[in-house]
This record gives sequence, C-alpha cells and structure tokens, in this order.
Amino acid sequence: AKAQQTAAVTYVYPVTGETVMPYSVDKAVYDPTLDQYRTNDTLCIAAEAGTEIKAAADGTVAEIKEDDESGRTLVIEHADGTRTTYGPLAAEGMVKKGDTVKQGQTVGKLDQPTKYQAALGSHLVFASATYNGGIYTPMETLLLELKAHALQNRTVALIENGSWGPAAARLMAKHLEEMKGMEQIAPPITIRSAVKEE
Repeated sequence: AKAQQTAAVTYVYPVTGETVMPYSVDKAVYDPTLDQYRTNDTLCIAAEAGTEIKAAADGTVAEIKEDDESGRTLVIEHADGTRTTYGPLAAEGMVKKGDTVKQGQTVGKLDQPTKYQAALGSHLVFASATYNGGIYTPMETLLLELKAHALQNRTVALIENGSWGPAAARLMAKHLEEMKGMEQIAPPITIRSAVKEE
C-alpha cells in the first residue's frame, strides 16, 4: 500500500461544560442514570439541550447513527483519518452524511438525553495517542492553548494510546500541573494498540 502524507489536524472543543462521567473501560464507574457501576467508553460533558455543537476540525460527515441508548450521533472523519463523534443530536438543523464541514461550523444542536443518559447530558470523547515518544500534536496544541488562556479549576480524566511504551498521559499531566486548580479524578486509562496494514 502506498503511504499518503496528510497535514496534522488541530482540534477545538465542540462544546464546553463540566465532565459528568469519566471515560473508564478498565474500571467500573458510577452511572447516576442507571444507579449502578459500569464501564464507560465515552467522556460525558454536561450541556443543555438546544446547545449548538461545533465541528472539532475540518472534515466530512462519515456517518449518522441512531439507537435507543445513544440517541442520534454524528461521526466526522478528518483529513488524518481520525473521527470525532457528537451526540445525542436533534434531527432538525443537523448536517447530512457526505457534507463537508469546517472547524467551528455548527453541525447540529444537542437533543434531550435518552433514558439511558438522562442524568449525564452530552457525550464527547477526547483521547491522546503517544506520537514519537511525545503527545500527539493536536492534543499538545490543545493543552498549550488551554494553558495560554489560563484555564483553571477543572476536573479532568486522561486517556492515552500507544503500542509498547505509551507516554502521553504522563506528559499531559505535566501540562496540567502547570495550570491552577486542575484535579485528575482517576489514574490514566491506557489503551494499547498497534497500526497494522490492511
């Protein structure tokens, strides 16, 4: 397979809000909606229904899915092959599959949470891969911008990915230590994986 070179993608937040349920696939966390402990493969960020959701980066709408648990979710594929997911979204005013979107463009509005997420609100996933022994460039850029804007007094969860020596969580934690009032709510989540040619 011929390698294709793509420019690094820089991401912005699609919505702002408090983390109401952390990402945790290895350890059960409390789900207030179901009143039980379970694993969670998303990072849940609170926002009001009707809030405009913005594209985190330029891309193409790859998929729109709907199910009872997650509601209507939108998947955008970016130039580097990464995908971002947004939901639950209202049908009215949402972009369509195949649409090209620009960073910061409104892609839809938050819908009411499903019965499975009533106490949680919007679900957005943020993760970082280890890249050449450092933090994946878009995530490092985001952390530097947050530091430059004096973000403070937040609760965070860290997720890293790598094959044999993930280092991103440790390096992200160093950036967060330089910000005032940042609290890490749990040990970092490490996902081990390797790129394989298809």
